[in-house]
Amino acid sequence: NNMENLEAVLTIIKHLQPLLDKMDTVPETSEPALRSAGAYAKRAKEAIAEGRPLDAGADLIRALKREGLDPEAAERMKAQLTNVFWETKRFWEAEARARQTSQDETW
Repeated sequence: NNMENLEAVLTIIKHLQPLLDKMDTVPETSEPALRSAGAYAKRAKEAIAEGRPLDAGADLIRALKREGLDPEAAERMKAQLTNVFWETKRFWEAEARARQTSQDETW
């Protein structure tokens, strides 16, 4: 079930957060922190339209981590994140097939 997979991913993220909080350095990012979950969701939608599903997924996860998120909005974002994960998986599988085909042709 897609929602169960998504819930598992969100659970992992929640468990990793304390470790990330203890890190001495913050990873460099070119994107500024946004003020609201809605702003992250909007930026995720733009990233999807531009063909950047990993960026979209990261912003949706950031949105879902926000305190006080409306439950209906959270459900929409979870569904969108599930779609992003599936699209990314299909992209990686297509890349792997292309690499395999390329390797097979060189032999």
